[in-house]
Amino acid sequence: MSGEPKLDEQLVVAAQQGDRDHFGVLYQRYFDPIYDYLVRLTRNREMAADLAQDTFIRAMQKIDQLEQPAAFKG
Repeated sequence: MSGEPKLDEQLVVAAQQGDRDHFGVLYQRYFDPIYDYLVRLTRNREMAADLAQDTFIRAMQKIDQLEQPAAFKG
């Protein structure tokens, strides 16, 4: 993977082709905002961390079903 930042769409397409490193970039890019949102929602840091982790596990398991790779953030 080159050192230049990639668009979400490029990362998703690579992840759909089995590239876990590119999915890792998506994880790094979005874990904190999702975690922060969940902390505000649940008011529980431990629960928010578990839910954020579960979100990414599910996203990784279903990445091949995402028909519009540019929609990953949503």
